[in-house]
Amino acid sequence: MNTNDIICSNNPVNKAELTFPVTEAILKGVDKNNAQAVIDSVEKYSAKKRQEILETKTNVKISGKSYYVANDGCDENDGLSPKTPWKTLAKVSSAELCPGDGVFFKRGDLFRGQLTTQQGVTYSAYGEGQKPKIYGSERNYAEDKTFWKKTDKENIYISSDTFDTDVGVIIFDDGKYYTFKQIENFRGFDGELKEDLHMLHSKTDKHVYLYSVSDPNERFFETEISPGRSGIRGNGNGVTVDNICLRYTGAHGLGYGNNTTGLTVQNCEIGWIGGMIQPSRAHENVRFGNGVEIYVGCKDFTVNNCWIYQCYDCGVTHQYFQKKDEYVNMENINYTDNLIEYCVYAIEYINAQPEDKGIMKDVLFRGNILTHTGEGFGNTRPDHGEATVKGWHINNHSKNFVWYDNVIAATERVYNSNLVMLCVGKLAWMPAIVGNLFIGNHGSKFGFYGLSENFPKERADYNEELTERTELKDNTFVFVK
Repeated sequence: MNTNDIICSNNPVNKAELTFPVTEAILKGVDKNNAQAVIDSVEKYSAKKRQEILETKTNVKISGKSYYVANDGCDENDGLSPKTPWKTLAKVSSAELCPGDGVFFKRGDLFRGQLTTQQGVTYSAYGEGQKPKIYGSERNYAEDKTFWKKTDKENIYISSDTFDTDVGVIIFDDGKYYTFKQIENFRGFDGELKEDLHMLHSKTDKHVYLYSVSDPNERFFETEISPGRSGIRGNGNGVTVDNICLRYTGAHGLGYGNNTTGLTVQNCEIGWIGGMIQPSRAHENVRFGNGVEIYVGCKDFTVNNCWIYQCYDCGVTHQYFQKKDEYVNMENINYTDNLIEYCVYAIEYINAQPEDKGIMKDVLFRGNILTHTGEGFGNTRPDHGEATVKGWHINNHSKNFVWYDNVIAATERVYNSNLVMLCVGKLAWMPAIVGNLFIGNHGSKFGFYGLSENFPKERADYNEELTERTELKDNTFVFVK
């Protein structure tokens, strides 16, 4: 056998044909045995990557009509010129658009609400300056100095507004502070808020209750309340979302459903996502919170050059947990050149279907920086199962599934958590893993690794033995001691 062939049976890859610009740049001139030097190099590279994403220029091609949206526009305009732009997300969502059309939001402007995409349409930015912002939060509640009303209980405040859908999280002062969400009748919570910035969204009166050591109306200059919905949804077939900043949604950032084909998310900033309880599983208090998600089948799905952070669950995912009679195909999926940090999982993938009912085919994870796992607001969740890349303990039938040139790191408080959760129905379905940089605490957990039927017994430790495994030996392992 050629020593360059890393064979995982269904997922062969020839290392000699690959390039590794990310890991080579990070490790250039750095002693791999000096863990802190490697971590510092990752942080430096991440800062550069973050800035490059934020400064990415618009470069999309439109075959149909171009429409423009700006804060100083009017929904009665035709939207066909920067001089006659539309104004609101509601107008964009309801407009009769055609495949090939493009909608361009003005850079530097802020749009609040939810965007519903339409088949074959590109959504991007025009003008100069920062990416246009889409916030799920309906307004900056700190601008209303009467929004929080003091109750008869010390340090407890009640919102003047009610919220019909479950509030995910409240973010203050551009992310400097955020709430810890308490849930009624869950894990011993008696309904009494007792710590600073703990909050409760009442199922009974729909108000939000906040514990604050001082008057929150005066304490914060920005208060963003994430409502229980996704920021961008709708028909994702043939859709491109480019150069958008999306924040403050209680469900998902971009959430799409069964058999979405041709969705591309690129050059975007996506942050502060999730925390709301899933309505169908309220009895379990399972919560939403994925930056970009397609649920059930998908094809031609790309997430490229995005900065994704502070997600209650995962940064990006294709998934289907339940089992169904029809075939669930997940094909041509590319997660490339992204910076994903401060999420409970950076990448999550799931296909629970039996071998004859589903497959993940032609899947590529390449050039991603996946770090600070479990350090974000998701660490307020009651169930801790952090893993930088998480495939759960299910079938995950795959073919041509490759990870290469990624940084996969567990850092700070979760050095002892899982770097991966990589279980499959057959060992032949293990992804090919080559040329990646792993960083973790020596002697901690590499993760659940092996046959799903043996979960949770099949666990690999994070030590030098990993470098001797045939399928992992062509990666770089850095040990924090």
